[in-house]
Amino acid sequence: MLGWCFSAAAIAAISVLIWAYTAFTPPELAQIACKVPISIEKEGSVRLGCVRELDTERCIGVQPGDHVKWVGGHCEVVPGGMESQFRLAARLPLDLNRVTKEDLQFLDGVGPVLARAVVLYREAHGPFPTLEALLNVRGIGPKTLERLRSHLMVGPNQRASVNRKPVKE
Repeated sequence: MLGWCFSAAAIAAISVLIWAYTAFTPPELAQIACKVPISIEKEGSVRLGCVRELDTERCIGVQPGDHVKWVGGHCEVVPGGMESQFRLAARLPLDLNRVTKEDLQFLDGVGPVLARAVVLYREAHGPFPTLEALLNVRGIGPKTLERLRSHLMVGPNQRASVNRKPVKE
C-alpha cells in the first residue's frame, strides 16, 4: 500500500511539474525550444537534450525521441529509446508497444487498472499493430482512445541503424 501511495504521489508531482512548465513557459523560451528532442546518456547520467548539441559527424541520423549513448567517444543511437518521462516532457508520444504500466499512468485518465489491462493485453496478444487496436482492451472505448491518441503511437520495432536520414534542426 505504501509503495502505491508513493507511486501516485510521484506521478502527481511529475504531472504538476510538466503542467507548470508548459503553462508558464515564457515566449522567448518557446522560440528557442528544441525541434528535435532526444535523451543523451554520458558518463552514467541521462538528460533531455537536442540534436543540435551533438557532433553530427559522429552521430548521424538521430530522430526525435531517440536515445543517444556516448561510449568511448562514439555515438550509439537507440531509435525511439527515449524514456517515457523525457518523451512526455518533450511532448512526444509514448510508444504503446514499449511503455510500462507505470508510465501509462502518467497519462490523464489512465489509472493502475486500465494501465495493467493494456500491458496484459499486449503480453497476451503481442504488439499493437495500430492505436485502434486499443479498442480491444477492456475499459477502452472510442472516447478514451481519442483522448489518448495524441499521447500514444505505435512505432516501428527497429534497432539502431546507420542508414537513417539526418534531421536538420
